[in-house]
Amino acid sequence: MKKIGFLTEKMEVVIVTKNIDTTTTTHSPELITKICEYLSAGKEVISYMHISIDENSNAIGPYCIMTDGVWIWPSYFSYFLKRYPDLKVESEFIDFIKNNNFKIKQFDLKAVVEEYLKRPGIMIT
Repeated sequence: MKKIGFLTEKMEVVIVTKNIDTTTTTHSPELITKICEYLSAGKEVISYMHISIDENSNAIGPYCIMTDGVWIWPSYFSYFLKRYPDLKVESEFIDFIKNNNFKIKQFDLKAVVEEYLKRPGIMIT
């Protein structure tokens, strides 16, 4: 699985992998909307028992890991992308979703969940 959208800044009590990174490439508002719609259409891999909040302590929503079968991302990613449209979105991800016409193809969610749960540091009790 390929990771995208895991942030370390502006978040409290979340599992993160990198700092917020901006890009010099400005994405059009239309592309940002399509990316966010794609992210929102993802399937839930796992849900944690806490709420994601932003830098102003505003509730974003439940913290979940989402997938399209190839990529994984945190449920808060589209929230921050809407707020900060200059966030860096890897071109490989953009190309992937464009090539799929911004639609998530069918995939075996159970297999993705099983793979995710094998990752180091993931504990299920």
